Amino acid sequence: FTYEVGQPTAAVSATDLNILYAGFSNKITASASGYSSDQLSLTGSGASITRSNGGYVVKVPFNLVGRTVRLNVIAGGRNVGGMDFRVRKTPKPQSFFGTVPNSESSITRAQLGSCLNAGVRCGFDENAPINGIFVVNSFNVTYTIPGGASAKISCPNGKLTPADVSKLGILRPGASILIDNIRCTGP
Repeated sequence: FTYEVGQPTAAVSATDLNILYAGFSNKITASASGYSSDQLSLTGSGASITRSNGGYVVKVPFNLVGRTVRLNVIAGGRNVGGMDFRVRKTPKPQSFFGTVPNSESSITRAQLGSCLNAGVRCGFDENAPINGIFVVNSFNVTYTIPGGASAKISCPNGKLTPADVSKLGILRPGASILIDNIRCTGP
């Protein structure tokens, strides 16, 4: 007979924010007093659930967007509690030229220098409730010299080549730079 005494515990949850994002690896922790984490499992109708780093990763399919999924904690072979989660679309990532978000319509010459070296990246807006890592696979840059010609650069990853940085680095005020066809993969 083994008797285990645990420290008193408390749980805090933002019930208005109980959201699972479709197609995303949602990180969830679950606990039940009187049970160690290895004695627990998590279930959820329509959800794919795997253990990961002391918690769980829950993935829900896109056909559950707008519905509710109940996650249940199973301990000792019985359901000891659960919580309802609303399923939402994963927020769209935003693109950045260096640190400048795509919502900016102009940048200073000083910003241009740092942006050229940093390249293009994609990520969730800083106000998004989730984080994720994205990899830029390709993008195009079209630049136009005031009153002059335009040229297009195709970039096979998130960075400009040193030659491209040199071309864009000599642009003067009034020149325009268009970054489009950004292709990225992410969570």
